[in-house]
Amino acid sequence: PEPEPDTATPPRQPAAGIAVLPFEDDTRGRRSEYFSDGLTEEITDALSRVRGLRVIARTSAFAFKGTRVPAPEIGRRLGVTHLLEGSVRKSGGSLRIAVRLVEAGTGSLLWSDRYDREIGDVFAVQDEIARAVVDSLRVELAGDGGGALVRSSTGDPEAHALYLRGRSCWYTRTPEGLEEAIGYFRRALERDPAFALAHIGLADAYNMLGAFDYGVLPPGEVYPRAREAATRALALRPDLAEAHTALANVLLNYEWDWEGAARSFRRALQLNPGYAVAYHWYSLYLGAVGRHAEALDAVRRARELDPMSLVMGTALARQLYFGREYDAALREYRAVLEVDPAFVPARLGLGLTLAQSGAADEAVAELERTLNPSDSPRPVVLALLGHAQGRAGRREKAGTLLARLHAMAEERYVPPEYFALVHLGLGDTDAALRWLEAACDARSGSVIYLRVDPLLDPLRADPRFGRLCARVGFPALP
Repeated sequence: PEPEPDTATPPRQPAAGIAVLPFEDDTRGRRSEYFSDGLTEEITDALSRVRGLRVIARTSAFAFKGTRVPAPEIGRRLGVTHLLEGSVRKSGGSLRIAVRLVEAGTGSLLWSDRYDREIGDVFAVQDEIARAVVDSLRVELAGDGGGALVRSSTGDPEAHALYLRGRSCWYTRTPEGLEEAIGYFRRALERDPAFALAHIGLADAYNMLGAFDYGVLPPGEVYPRAREAATRALALRPDLAEAHTALANVLLNYEWDWEGAARSFRRALQLNPGYAVAYHWYSLYLGAVGRHAEALDAVRRARELDPMSLVMGTALARQLYFGREYDAALREYRAVLEVDPAFVPARLGLGLTLAQSGAADEAVAELERTLNPSDSPRPVVLALLGHAQGRAGRREKAGTLLARLHAMAEERYVPPEYFALVHLGLGDTDAALRWLEAACDARSGSVIYLRVDPLLDPLRADPRFGRLCARVGFPALP
């Protein structure tokens, strides 16, 4: 059959919308926060699939966890008309969930209810809550309006609890947290091998461990595991946008299957037009192939759905950097750092953009701010700092950082392109190309940006660089 056209992202979501604020853990001793957080996320996910309703993503809603910000201010900052609040009390096999739907502009209560259920009824009660919200907002359900919004994903309450613990660990986005998440997801699958969400959790964790900007594990070690987990999830639940997105990430970053990745991203967005992560990752595909305007559109839609996410703000800045819009990229990176000066990805992006725009000394100063004397630095920090030192003419300092990277590589995985970064800063084209070739051999995710990364502009006239791009097999520009 003919491949479907690689069209732009689906239509924008409606302006009016809702945020599901983190449900409070009312369990004695507050020992079930992972559970209340997980229920919040699952109700958010269910509502995000309702056509005609814009639902703010988890990250932005959770920015207000534990705060006492008034409803009108939350509504203004998130750009929504309604807020759903709640609490969860878990006692043995029993649940008590209290919910309130509030008009954000005035803080007035529109609807409230309390649900006393057994733990095994958790999916049914979430569906009741989601459907009550939809009814209160008078949103018309598309398709089969009688179908469940929250679909039971496992009949084993303990497997569900293990999955929620795993997701809680996954959101730390640290190597240790990701490894712990994998343990919980595996235990959940031991209890219920047909638990599709747990397979997706595994795929997401492996995808992140293999990402070049994390530099934790070799791509060949983790991406095949991510593919296996995503494929199993799709066999069980082909209707889950998260599974298509997880598979698309492997197809893009590891297998360089451009058509397959685009098809999976589009399918995810068809299934759930409110899934911010799919828009974000699709923007990476669009940016990598050189469709700059579409990439910006996709990442801006992701940020509309997740307006307070530091990750989304950094992703927008990165696309502006790829488009050589350095001033705009610098503004976006600085805006993220105003919110959280310790957010390392934005600081690294700021340093790289400064170096590329000719402010090498300022880049060095920014990158040095990420160094903590009490912690071992991440390899990517040493690589970018070495690059900036080289561009600033401090060859000896760049060489010292390069030596530290080589020493680090004796003990742990260091992505090959990190060495190429330093050699590029030193102006050593031959060495940079050798390390980029090693990155292609390792199928590192960084090489999908060969076509667009301004950092590589000095190499573009070299036939060896052209051969590397040919290996990656970029699709023709429209």
